[in-house]
Amino acid sequence: MNDTFKKTVAFLNEAGFGNAFLYERSHTGHLGATYHYLREWGCSDQTCSAGLLHSVIDPDSGYGNPPMRLEDLPSEIADEKVRKLIVGYFMLERQANGADLHPQALTYEQHVFHIDENDLRDIADIAVADRIDQVDWCWRKHNIAPTSDVLGFLKGSGGWANRASPTAARAYQDLLAEAETSSEAVS
Repeated sequence: MNDTFKKTVAFLNEAGFGNAFLYERSHTGHLGATYHYLREWGCSDQTCSAGLLHSVIDPDSGYGNPPMRLEDLPSEIADEKVRKLIVGYFMLERQANGADLHPQALTYEQHVFHIDENDLRDIADIAVADRIDQVDWCWRKHNIAPTSDVLGFLKGSGGWANRASPTAARAYQDLLAEAETSSEAVS
């Protein structure tokens, strides 16, 4: 693990993200798992760092902890590119399934971020890692979610997988195939 990862996890825990739980796992735990998928797929350090912070500004993350402001993020763990990816993820992730997005300028807290095609791919990788981690935790590890819900969730995320890097898209397709096979076995 690199030094930035350790500093960021310490920062998140100091900010209370380690004490905010959903489905018996801390927000820091989910953010760390998202980071590890991105690292495993060979994503850039900045994309991995943005994945580690992807939902910290979201007031509706589900974990109940207060959202952070961009200014709260120290520059040594979140440079401008990382901030741009965090904002892009926050603003675009719920807006669409990733299929109909195009380069654009996003305004957030008096900041303007210009999102290009490469940024959209990085945001898609974060979205895919986020979804894979949620399914892994809730379905594979804890059987909290029924297979039919998992299939709907994954199929609704197909646009993100289509926009993602080949490695992330393959990981998504493998998980979708696993869920489809499991669904057929249950039927």
